[in-house]
Amino acid sequence: MYELIKANQLDLMLILCGACGILVLLLINTRFLSRRRKAVLILMEVMAVLLLWSDRLTYIYTGDTSHTGYIMVRLSNFLVFFLTSGMVLGFNMYLADLLNIEGGLEVMPKRLHLTRVLALTGMALAVISAFTDLYYYFDEANRYHRGNGFLIAYIIPLLGPILQYTV
Repeated sequence: MYELIKANQLDLMLILCGACGILVLLLINTRFLSRRRKAVLILMEVMAVLLLWSDRLTYIYTGDTSHTGYIMVRLSNFLVFFLTSGMVLGFNMYLADLLNIEGGLEVMPKRLHLTRVLALTGMALAVISAFTDLYYYFDEANRYHRGNGFLIAYIIPLLGPILQYTV
């Protein structure tokens, strides 16, 4: 089963991109959600499409030493790290809206503020990493390698949902 998934990974990612794209179209036509919640859900689905598409492009262009391959591997790897924290931020925005409108909370829990700060920090670190090799670097064959700060890229997107869960 693992070999089947591995062999069809890029096709599965493309199908999931399509599913997320369809959800964006359906959300645009939705009328029962508040404007803010609808916007946040559309943002999250667009980020999901971009995240899946970027991860797919990373696999496609890895090892391609052409000018296009050089740019695409770097851009797609950056987007994968950036959008991972972006998804945490998007869900945090959704949760804050849900607690405010349906939960009746006027003051958001400090854990949600902390999660927002963590997600924004993760996004900023992804930008910094693109220039400093903090999370990853590329060899002369245009192949991705993990950097010394690679675990930081996973700690922030892991802590955010844990904090959100405790709310």
